[in-house]
Amino acid sequence: MGRLRRRRARERPSLCQRAVVGLVAALLVLIATPAGAESPVEVAEDLAVDGVFVAPGRTDLDEVAIAESIRQARARGLRLVVVAPNDPQPDASAFARRVLEASDADAALVFPTEGGLEAHVIDEFDSASLRALGAGRSKSNPVAAVEAFTDELLVQPATSVPPIVGQVLRIVLLLAVVLAGAVAIEQLLRRMFGRGRSVRADHRAT
Repeated sequence: MGRLRRRRARERPSLCQRAVVGLVAALLVLIATPAGAESPVEVAEDLAVDGVFVAPGRTDLDEVAIAESIRQARARGLRLVVVAPNDPQPDASAFARRVLEASDADAALVFPTEGGLEAHVIDEFDSASLRALGAGRSKSNPVAAVEAFTDELLVQPATSVPPIVGQVLRIVLLLAVVLAGAVAIEQLLRRMFGRGRSVRADHRAT
């Protein structure tokens, strides 16, 4: 019994070993996240107020005007968030995806200090995401970019019927009318011949 207890004691990590493991894990996190890089989770927490996060030192965006554009987008049913980080890691596109995952938004827009606008949306808006992102990138003003992105993401594409489909439908309708007419004529002829036979039968009986 004494040997078993000593063996179990040796198998359990000591307090010193646990501290070393925790220190190594913390160092790995620090190495993976460059100094000054924003955390998507922390950014998502700040977005809960008005849906916009502008990093300190970013003077290229009007936070108040963007917050108003976000309010209008939400009034139209789109839960939009806008982020202007100093150092999105690993890049703006991946950062937008992580912000979206950490929040309850439908779409996340990221304005990096370098490069173009990036966005990530939920599956419901995936079909219009590229078109909306292109509309946003076409605007140099961030507020106009947010509004253009919103408008394009929420627009309902026109559902036009191809000409060949219309022609096929007309042919099918015409065939249905001809078939219905043929059935009606057949029934009329059967009634007429049926009456003629009954009249001849009556004459023979008399």
